Amino acid sequence: MRNHKVTKKLFFTCLLLTIFFFTHLGFGETRQVCKIGCNYNTIQVALNESQSGDSIEVKNGEYVENLTITKSITITGTKPQWTTVSASAPNTPVIQVNTGGGQVLLKNFTFEGEDSKELMTIHGTTNITLDNCVLTDGVNGLTLNNSSTLTARNTLLNQFGLATTLKNSAEATFTECEISNSKRGFKIQDSSVLTLIKSRVQDNSGPGIMIQDTALANVYFTSIKTNKGGGIRLKDFSRLHLNESKIIENQIGGILLSNSALANLFNNEIVSNSSKNLSVISKSCGFSGPTKGFYGYVTGEGNKIVPANSTTICPERFSVVNSSNGGTSSYLFKPGTFAFIGLIGAATLYFILFG
Repeated sequence: MRNHKVTKKLFFTCLLLTIFFFTHLGFGETRQVCKIGCNYNTIQVALNESQSGDSIEVKNGEYVENLTITKSITITGTKPQWTTVSASAPNTPVIQVNTGGGQVLLKNFTFEGEDSKELMTIHGTTNITLDNCVLTDGVNGLTLNNSSTLTARNTLLNQFGLATTLKNSAEATFTECEISNSKRGFKIQDSSVLTLIKSRVQDNSGPGIMIQDTALANVYFTSIKTNKGGGIRLKDFSRLHLNESKIIENQIGGILLSNSALANLFNNEIVSNSSKNLSVISKSCGFSGPTKGFYGYVTGEGNKIVPANSTTICPERFSVVNSSNGGTSSYLFKPGTFAFIGLIGAATLYFILFG
């Protein structure tokens, strides 16, 4: 009987603490923003008065303001074509996010950079999700720094100088998204990781995807087409895993490698890319660059490469990925023993200092 009373007291104590927690700290509260008739007519004021875990509903309208997000929050518009946010101060990012490990969801918005240098910057260890959004106009679109992570779904980025940048150890996953009509699509650097799933990277005037340093790109069921600066370009110790994707009609080349880049290609269509479908950037392959110096490799199998000849695949041994039993490493310029030891030593030092 006594144990029953103790259990009952503990239950009611926990219940009262829970009620206090959610009532007094504001957890789970929803605030509404609109032009007329709501408690808030700007998103930033609603943000300032919100607690972590709250939600903000933004009604139809054009909101001219720069947003700073420093807490876990859900901000939802009505539809991208009906709810727009653009900068009031052009020299400041339209949105700056730094939550120190918090969770941010932005849904159903159009974010316009106009003349802004940066549209959206994400710092720290923030976890941000973009769902059904449009990001457009400006010098730089989306920039992820530090160990921040991004999940983007059904989102469009277009009309930027550089649509998306990943720096340091940032990670981003784009699912059913489009990155188009910019000078450059993606720039992935340092030890960042990009994953593209069922997305489109197209009609950019520079490279669709640029991967450098020790960065990694995982590309699945994705179309990379009609980019004037090439489809995918790799350099340094960067890595590419390309599966079940289409690299089509890119100018300069489909997949271009240099330095010690590594590419694994399985069951892709690499078709009708002007000049080169798969090649190393070097004088011997028809590009200005060092005659020697490529120490990376290309592996894979089951790829459809059309046309596939000594002009469109350079070196010719890369054609192994066009067969049904590929998987053999391919060096363009196989280094001597001492050069190889030096290369491995340099790579190890790089990972220690910057990995």
